Amino acid sequence: MLKTRLTVLMFLAGILSVMVIPLPANADPLMPGSSGTPDIFSLGGYFSGTVLNTFSTQGVTTFTSGNVTTDSTYFEIIGEAVSDPNNVFCNGCVDFMLQVYNERGSAADITMINWAGFGGYKTDVGYDILSGRGGNECGPQDEGECQGDYIPGRVSSTGDVITFDMFTRPPDTTTGIVPNEATPDLVVEVDSRNFTDPSFTVVSSDNATGTISVFGPSGPPVSAVPEPSSLVLLSGGILALATRRKHVRR
Repeated sequence: MLKTRLTVLMFLAGILSVMVIPLPANADPLMPGSSGTPDIFSLGGYFSGTVLNTFSTQGVTTFTSGNVTTDSTYFEIIGEAVSDPNNVFCNGCVDFMLQVYNERGSAADITMINWAGFGGYKTDVGYDILSGRGGNECGPQDEGECQGDYIPGRVSSTGDVITFDMFTRPPDTTTGIVPNEATPDLVVEVDSRNFTDPSFTVVSSDNATGTISVFGPSGPPVSAVPEPSSLVLLSGGILALATRRKHVRR
């Protein structure tokens, strides 16, 4: 009977040990409270994923001086939520892709893009290099009408809000997205297979802001399982217990 119990314990420890699966080698999560250079993805529009939804919308940034509210920038956003079999967190987790276009009639540059709704999720943040100056320049819906080469210089996360800093874009750090120019597809990969519509705020060089609703993750994170370190400790404990019992019997 004791031998059977020892066998079961050692079998469970073996199972737990093979469950210790780290993040893929190409995953570079943006941790809450951190910042850094954006990751570079090679997705190319719809690539091989399954499109869950797409949208195209327009917004405006405004600022108020006294009792007067003035329009500053007029922007257009094209985006999609895609179930990606090659998502860095899981097969079928969602990639969110947005392209921001500063329209020709704007009076200021777009210097910052704040994307809310990521609290509690792992995120990998950057831009799609294949969507700049090519067939997918401003996303798959606009047929390449925009330049699509204004990449973010830095990205940061508060946990809930991801910020794309357009003012520090290389090689020109003197402006944000000037009128009649656009970003490539800005990408946030998450550890969720569902999406909802959190807020998205554009900030212009005169500190005007405009907020609209876009896509973001929802539901429990796929990564809401025991961390690899916890599994290692648990399997180690089971092995130690099995060894101790075997030693006691002897």
